[in-house]
Amino acid sequence: MAKYYVLSPMILAAALVATTALRAQEPAPARGQSPALAPERQTDAEDSAVFDDDGGRVFIVRRGQTLDLSSLKFHGGEIISQPRQVSIFLGNGWSDPSNRRREASLAAILTGLVGSTEAAELEERGVTSLALQPLQYEDTGQFQSLADGDQSVSDLDIQQALSTLLQSQRVTPPDGSNLYTVFLSPELQSTIGGLLGRKHYLAYHNFFHVDGGQVRYVVVPFEANRKAARAVATQGLVNAILNPVGNGWF
Repeated sequence: MAKYYVLSPMILAAALVATTALRAQEPAPARGQSPALAPERQTDAEDSAVFDDDGGRVFIVRRGQTLDLSSLKFHGGEIISQPRQVSIFLGNGWSDPSNRRREASLAAILTGLVGSTEAAELEERGVTSLALQPLQYEDTGQFQSLADGDQSVSDLDIQQALSTLLQSQRVTPPDGSNLYTVFLSPELQSTIGGLLGRKHYLAYHNFFHVDGGQVRYVVVPFEANRKAARAVATQGLVNAILNPVGNGWF
């Protein structure tokens, strides 16, 4: 015969009081130290890592996420202490004058952070300078071979495009500071595995190796709203600076 047990209201109340007292005794985090993350927050942090077409880990910016450096934890790995933004505008859509006028603003996001609260928070985490002269390239010829009905661009396509540009010496080679920031034009649909840009993520960062070194890059799908586009790119760049290969701050 099944047995059922009922706790009295007095016992339940005593248990709740004891739990509250124990939580009140937990020490607060010291200034400058990342606070202990609640279980649901840890899930959010791990959820920013997804897997690309060849099984590598990619870190994404999801819709609704904000740039909150205080929530990050240090995992003992690399950061980019003196990042230089190397902006690459890929796709035919950047030849449109209305889109091209946006390039100068997007290409100077890191230098625009100098003196800001974000810059001070980055300095606390080991970033010594954001003032390296940014570089800018436009390549409207990339992906012209894609069929009109399928202009999806996978992460492997991005790596191939960057490799081609580096091999042809059309962009500056990797040197430990260069952070290649790929801005996709409106007609290109970014994908990571089965995920779609603008639907499942707003930006992401990754890395791969070439003969000249390690290529660290951010991919930013096109965002029509200029203010939102700059905010998304800023978050993608900051995430990549603090966690370029997946073992830094995240």
